Amino acid sequence: MDNIELLSQITSLIENQTKQIKELQGQLQEHTNQIDKRFSEFSQKIDKRLEEHSHQIDERLEKRLEEHSHQMDERLEKRLEEHTRQMDERLEKRLEEHTRQMDKRLEKRLEEHTRQIDEKMKGYVQDLASMMEEHTHEIKLYVENNVTRKLNALNDGFLLTRDGQQDLEGKVQKHDDQIDDLQTRVAVLEEKGAS
Repeated sequence: MDNIELLSQITSLIENQTKQIKELQGQLQEHTNQIDKRFSEFSQKIDKRLEEHSHQIDERLEKRLEEHSHQMDERLEKRLEEHTRQMDERLEKRLEEHTRQMDKRLEKRLEEHTRQIDEKMKGYVQDLASMMEEHTHEIKLYVENNVTRKLNALNDGFLLTRDGQQDLEGKVQKHDDQIDDLQTRVAVLEEKGAS
């Protein structure tokens, strides 16, 4: 019986211990839930504060970047203006020098070209004068040989035509006279027949 009571006591103790363990587990779970809830709330607060802080930092950085960019733009603009002015001056000087050299070269080449043209023109004028003289002589020969002959032929033809026209006019006048005479005779005959 002693063993049975001991076993009963042990079983009772185990049940009590198990019950306490379950209660402790429940408390632990509740405590864990509370911790999780607090941690979640704390995390949300931290996230919100971090977001606000990040937003503030972004605004500050953006403002500083804008100011820095503006300053850099002004510096760059000034340096670019100065560089552009220096380059313009250098280019203007080089262009003036280049233009001056080109003018000299062109002037020399124009003088040489003009000289060559003058020499060629003199030769052309001499050749043209010779050709004109030769052509004039040929024209004179052509006029003497052909035009004069044609003029003589035309004159002969005109004389023949004039003579033929005069002869034709005489014949026409003769025929007109004959017709007038015949008409007179016919009129006389008609008068005799009527009486």
